[in-house]
Amino acid sequence: LRRPPSSDALLFAIAGAGSAMHSVRRQVTFAQQHGLFRAATASTVIYHLLKANCSGKDKVHSTYESLPQVYDVEFFVSHSWSCAPWMKALIISHFLNFDMALTSSFFACLLAVLCLLLRAGSLTGIAEQPLWLLNVSIVAWPLLVFLVVYFLGHLWDSRSFWFDRICVDQQNASLKLQTIQAIPGFVAQSKKMLVLWDDTYFERLWCNYELAIHVKTAASPRATKIVPLWMPFWTLFWICADTLVALLSASEEAGWSLYVFFGFLYAAFCLHKLQGHKRMLDQMSAFDLRNAKCTFEEDRAVIEELVLNLFDEALEPPIRVAFDAPDAEDGTVEEAGEPLISLESLRAIRHVTSYPSPDAIIGQFNDYVRGPLRQNLVAFLGTEDYISPKMCIVATLPIWFQSLMCVLSCDGASCEKSASDGGYASIYQYMITNAVLQLLLLPFGLLIVYPLLLRANQVVAAALHCGVASAYGTWLLVRIVVGTCVSALIIWCNDHLQLALRKMLFFSTTSSMYLAVAAYVFQCFFMCLLFRRKGSS
Repeated sequence: LRRPPSSDALLFAIAGAGSAMHSVRRQVTFAQQHGLFRAATASTVIYHLLKANCSGKDKVHSTYESLPQVYDVEFFVSHSWSCAPWMKALIISHFLNFDMALTSSFFACLLAVLCLLLRAGSLTGIAEQPLWLLNVSIVAWPLLVFLVVYFLGHLWDSRSFWFDRICVDQQNASLKLQTIQAIPGFVAQSKKMLVLWDDTYFERLWCNYELAIHVKTAASPRATKIVPLWMPFWTLFWICADTLVALLSASEEAGWSLYVFFGFLYAAFCLHKLQGHKRMLDQMSAFDLRNAKCTFEEDRAVIEELVLNLFDEALEPPIRVAFDAPDAEDGTVEEAGEPLISLESLRAIRHVTSYPSPDAIIGQFNDYVRGPLRQNLVAFLGTEDYISPKMCIVATLPIWFQSLMCVLSCDGASCEKSASDGGYASIYQYMITNAVLQLLLLPFGLLIVYPLLLRANQVVAAALHCGVASAYGTWLLVRIVVGTCVSALIIWCNDHLQLALRKMLFFSTTSSMYLAVAAYVFQCFFMCLLFRRKGSS
């Protein structure tokens, strides 16, 4: 799709005396005049990605004709064609819908509690409702809302996108060629670039060319949004795994077999996340445009020349200062339309000038990817051993909703009986104590477990990286086995530690209560240290 029938067709962007940025501006004008710049909504993009995945064909001619002509768009979607369409749809859904899904699930839970309160007539009356109704209303319903919004929230997103599969006419060969030639203009007229990262993204020369244009035209590195392939799978894993934890822990006493089972799940997915995240950061650290692959090698010289001209300061237009214009403000400057020297002349005399060599110019783009762009990504996602507080909150949603159900159901009995059996002076004292235990202390303890699991599996991976097994399959198996044991031990220790602290806090002597409070303060400090590592390199 992105390659014109001939490399010569690309030369219009670098031919003549104009700078690369000047030719980008000409492409913007050309696209506007011929109505080539079209925009699609997120729902249209995701629909056609899923359709392409199912049918294996792109029948989007009618969609292209119906797309509105625009001057700019919110997002230019940059991606590698080696990634499956359904994965790209999942990445876009995660990027657009994650925050909305989290917020919607809490509102759904609150709505369910209000409806139950109206039905029961009082807070204690909720415990007299059927247990299945409480499970459906307080646990299943909010989780269902999270998943529905996570996958479909983009239907209410009105932001505009440029996606090559849709915004290029696939039926008209002449129009398709003109549109492809104007892609640099589309990138320049996009406020942000959404990069759908997979293992091959930084290895593709066309992807790097799009990124280079965006780097040159964007206001800051923050305008580049990189969403890795593993991120939606990482999110869905935590939701599914902890839903299973909530179901199994409610039905039986946790034994070692259960700890080992979940230890295996956590170890496998933590290692997958660590590998994918580290691979992405390592690719950026070692990035070199000259190592990128090109499907058609005859295109390489042309694309590298385009990137070279984008960052060549010798081709920048001169700055003109108005000294004697009567209506000009002091210090008014403007950029002239053309550079002082033609591209052909520059090639002839560059070796006797102080301008940087072509290798040095390409190195500027390489340094940008290795430096500011990578730092921006680390500030957004953290290093490979980092999990964000927001992701930890999402992971605890199933357990938090089940804990709320236990509080409102008075642990499956009438509130009067539960309060009497627990030795409480009143029903409300029992419910308040139970709410603090179930809704505050239990999720609080879990928030520490997730980053600990990730860091522990990173230590395991680093320790077993050399000398343990030469074959990759055996080495991976050993890491998973050891990671399973370590993860199971962390979960077991945390469960028993939190149980002991809760007993000390509410059911022991005053001195024990003070000790428990000190332990929780230490946990707060420790949790701040775990979440503070975001952005470290």
